[in-house]
Amino acid sequence: MSIIFSGNLRPIPQADLVADAGDSQFDDLGDARSAANPGARLLAAARDLFDEHGYAGAGINEIIARSNTSKKSFYSYYPSKRDLGEAYLREQEAHLLEQLDQMAGKYAGDYAAFVRAWARSLKAGARLNQRYGCPFASTAAQTSDEFSELLGSIVSGWSAKLEVFLSDCFSEFSRQQIRTLSRLILVQYEGSIQMWRLTKDPNYFDLFEGATGALPIAVQNLRSGGRRPVRARSKHKSF
Repeated sequence: MSIIFSGNLRPIPQADLVADAGDSQFDDLGDARSAANPGARLLAAARDLFDEHGYAGAGINEIIARSNTSKKSFYSYYPSKRDLGEAYLREQEAHLLEQLDQMAGKYAGDYAAFVRAWARSLKAGARLNQRYGCPFASTAAQTSDEFSELLGSIVSGWSAKLEVFLSDCFSEFSRQQIRTLSRLILVQYEGSIQMWRLTKDPNYFDLFEGATGALPIAVQNLRSGGRRPVRARSKHKSF
């Protein structure tokens, strides 16, 4: 998304809402899958406006006007702006995990190819959308602790998915090493996105590819004190 983690490794798609069945405030949102449904239009408008102005900069009245709905419809689907923000984040989480599953399946056991494809997708997303970025980091930066618990859960789920893929690539790594590698990958991703947003220089995605490709060696050296560096398995070539 475009590759994974889109949450915005690619422009945010106009996709169906995926509601979390465990949250009662979203139990009635199943019918929001239809584009003709006010709930779906509100979520689509919020998605665009959060992308354009950020969560803090998008007002309820602006969202209502963009979606061509009414205040009655808004509060029928979302009791507050926070509820709409949570629905947006859950939708982005669903896209992220779906894309990660697709990429992990395509490049199973091939870390180097996975990283190359991810870097290409980052470049493509940046070319297509000048507001490109990570919706989770953007929301966190604008909302203090409003979504901290949810965002923490999203990052944990993201990292756990990566760990499954990485365990297949590096079976010799300990569980702690896999966890460390997963977290370091996320650091590289978020850093490259933020530096691109600051400078609009796509070379940061080349740096992401190189640095992320070398992370397994760094993690191996943490254990071995610099001895016996590991090389990522690749169907094409080593990094």
